[in-house]
Amino acid sequence: LTPIFAGENIYNSELNLYDPNLNKLYSVQFKNFPSIKFDLIDLKKCQNTYEQIIKLKEDLFAGLCLDPVSKLEVFDSKGVIYDHVQFNSFSTKAGLKMQAYLAFNSDLNLLIAASYKTGYIAAYNLNSKHLFLKWELLLTPIITKKSDNRLVLDPERNKSGFSEIKFSNNKIFALYKGMYLKDEKGRTKEALPQNILVISLKGD
Repeated sequence: LTPIFAGENIYNSELNLYDPNLNKLYSVQFKNFPSIKFDLIDLKKCQNTYEQIIKLKEDLFAGLCLDPVSKLEVFDSKGVIYDHVQFNSFSTKAGLKMQAYLAFNSDLNLLIAASYKTGYIAAYNLNSKHLFLKWELLLTPIITKKSDNRLVLDPERNKSGFSEIKFSNNKIFALYKGMYLKDEKGRTKEALPQNILVISLKGD
């Protein structure tokens, strides 16, 4: 698997990449460019392999775990789990897995989880290694159906969600698709996000 984006720190010129296949986090710092600092953080002591990881602080991470239920875990490289939270709107849909984009602002101590395949987005405050739900929004209904005795998103009636999150001092900018899932199949350019949603830190 190709390593996936795992957060950035613009003040430290740091870029983080996560390899879910090897369960390793790669941290690259460009602060003293052209000299580049490269760190490898082995997460094999962690109990889970994560769909997505974001670096919160030094040796503190948030990971999206899909098995057995979709939840966020806060942990360190030694595998110590400090907190875990389930997604409220998704917990009512038994067996439905949430694939999400994670973004973190260290100045605000604010973590955003935004679903790729639905219009669900939630904000969490980080306080002393614990996550507290600040707000959550559901832009479109989550419509499911049964397939092979399991619950899946209905591609005919369910709209896709978010692909990227950025912060300013008092706003959150979210790239949002809002297309029916069935219309994304086989498309490339047409399936790119067409909307930028501007959300206040209060979730308005």
